[in-house]
Amino acid sequence: MSGLALQMAVIIAIGTFLGIFLDDNFPNKNNMFSLFLTLFSVLLSVFYVIKRILWVSKNKNK
Repeated sequence: MSGLALQMAVIIAIGTFLGIFLDDNFPNKNNMFSLFLTLFSVLLSVFYVIKRILWVSKNKNK
């Protein structure tokens, strides 16, 4: 697994486990913490990958 894919997986895993932890400690009907934090972490990791790709391509042109 490449470094960028590993970083993406770690971001998603942290968001998911945090959502599960919050759902366990603050129960709700639909596990909303897990849903929202997983979705947010996926979007955050995609944003991070795009940011890194743009940064690398910008520095290669110099």
